[in-house]
Amino acid sequence: MFNSVCYSKEAQIYYDSKYASTPINTDDKVAHRIKKGENLWSIAKDQLADENASNAEILEMMYKIAKLNNKDSIESANNIKANDIIYLPQTNAQSGYTSTIKTYKDAVENACNVSQKVNDIIVLKGEATYNQKALYRLENLKNIPQSLYKEHGEAGVIYWDKTLNDKDNKFIISKSTSYSPVIYTGLSVIKKEGNNPYGKTEAHMYISIDKKGKVKDVCFEVPGVNINETGFDYKIDTQGNLYRHIGLFNRYQKIGELPPQQYENLITQAQEYFDENVK
Repeated sequence: MFNSVCYSKEAQIYYDSKYASTPINTDDKVAHRIKKGENLWSIAKDQLADENASNAEILEMMYKIAKLNNKDSIESANNIKANDIIYLPQTNAQSGYTSTIKTYKDAVENACNVSQKVNDIIVLKGEATYNQKALYRLENLKNIPQSLYKEHGEAGVIYWDKTLNDKDNKFIISKSTSYSPVIYTGLSVIKKEGNNPYGKTEAHMYISIDKKGKVKDVCFEVPGVNINETGFDYKIDTQGNLYRHIGLFNRYQKIGELPPQQYENLITQAQEYFDENVK
């Protein structure tokens, strides 16, 4: 966004004006580790998690991030390096994570509420044939905003965190094998509604493991949508990068990043489940 080598006095005056007029809440913030190639503009765009966000919206977020990190000049705004830690404004989904969703039942309700927002866009209301409903879904998938995909994926992370943590839950667990040097490369975990092994699947999670037996990423589904017909599955890696499935052959698109308090416990539990079930 800014030229870190040469910038005019007028540019700094404009920056000073926007910086001074930007309101922030220093109590609501989450840590972010800078990745190679990132700048305040790209980070602000990712934070909005909306591919249709306007330049004005991105700019507003960028100044919020700058002010939250006391970057009161163009020079300091450009002075960010890979692995530096900065703070980002906390989103509503992030701020509500620990205070409102405490149990497995809360997590199911939250996931289904977000799924309903998806269904409102892609599910044909009223009487219709199977083919008519399927065509309607396909035609309206493009109308789901990126921000809703991110909210849906976050709800899934919270759901699986609380689901695995609830000791009353029972799962159908199976190991995935391959001909690679590591025999077991993953673990499938299926949650059935009401813990009925012959009942309807509530959601499914797959834990991917690297050659050292460590969790690489976790792919998961979210309760409340027809996963088989819409492809609503997501993936989160050990760095908190959140992806959505966009087609065949394991193609995923990054849709955001989560703060450590939202995903680290899930990764830890996934590792424990793998270690317990793969000897």
